[in-house]
Amino acid sequence: MHELQNLMHQLITSGYETTQSAIAHGMWLLVRQPELQDMLRNEPEKMKKFIEESQRWESPVQGLARTTTREIELNGTTIPANSPVIVRYGAANRDAEMFECPHKFDIDRKNAGAHMAFGSGAHFCVGAMLARQEMASSFTALLNRMDDIKLAQPLADLVHEPSMFFLPIKHMHLAFNKR
Repeated sequence: MHELQNLMHQLITSGYETTQSAIAHGMWLLVRQPELQDMLRNEPEKMKKFIEESQRWESPVQGLARTTTREIELNGTTIPANSPVIVRYGAANRDAEMFECPHKFDIDRKNAGAHMAFGSGAHFCVGAMLARQEMASSFTALLNRMDDIKLAQPLADLVHEPSMFFLPIKHMHLAFNKR
């Protein structure tokens, strides 16, 4: 029963919360950089790059708790086996050793797909391909139906709901013209 409950929790959290957050952050990017709206309409082949870079830029899951399986040294600090750690995916996605100009959104980034938004190894998200397809379908449908997408009202000073692990946007009201 515990395993089944854990699986249901993962499906609900990962299958809904993270995908809607990813789509919201993608829309926020399209609002902040309106030239991307026309680019993606005129060059739909860039949608995959947009999705990967938006996942790197604002990962819906910023970090998760893990337990070390063995003693490990990290930057001169020894972490004992069986120690709780919080892996910060959001920070890893802004690592200057991994990504050139990591604080810049670059739709043509060569290694955008190397982000940690979906985890890695044994903890890689089983729904990653579905999430990517949901994002591609959503952005394609929205861009095909809406023009001049912008904020209908300013965002709050604190855009995100407080969360240790996720990055949910509180609310975002959009205005647009029908295509």
